Amino acid sequence: MKDSNDEQARLELMVGRWLSAQPLRHAPPSMASRVLAQLEHRAALPWWRHSFLRWPVAARIGFLLLAIGATKLVLVMNQWGITRLDLVKASAAPEMNWLHTLTGALSGTGNLLMLVVNSFSTTWLYGAGIVIAAMYVTLFGLGATAYRTLYSNS
Repeated sequence: MKDSNDEQARLELMVGRWLSAQPLRHAPPSMASRVLAQLEHRAALPWWRHSFLRWPVAARIGFLLLAIGATKLVLVMNQWGITRLDLVKASAAPEMNWLHTLTGALSGTGNLLMLVVNSFSTTWLYGAGIVIAAMYVTLFGLGATAYRTLYSNS
């Protein structure tokens, strides 16, 4: 084990010397002007076009308050819509029986799903979540490997 550590250190030293002996590469002149132009362009952008963290504090607070207010409005409108749907359903004429059937089917489906989910123990649900996450990571890794294999050399 000591020999492999010494060999590793010699290899690192040799590679470090070889890399430091390489001449510096300069960017093409046209690239420097393009980079500077892009930096000037980004600096000239208005504050709302920058990252959220670069916004003024007052604008960030205002945006967060606006987002909270919009969320509250959506929740209130949702409740209002449900109430209106119940009123329409209650006062619907016999020709609106399809609405009763649809809401009954959706309610029954939701109740069945909740019954199935509640019948599982939390250990099984956590296990299923871990398996799904592992499958996602594996799929992502396979996709990255396939991309590197197929497209990075071309």
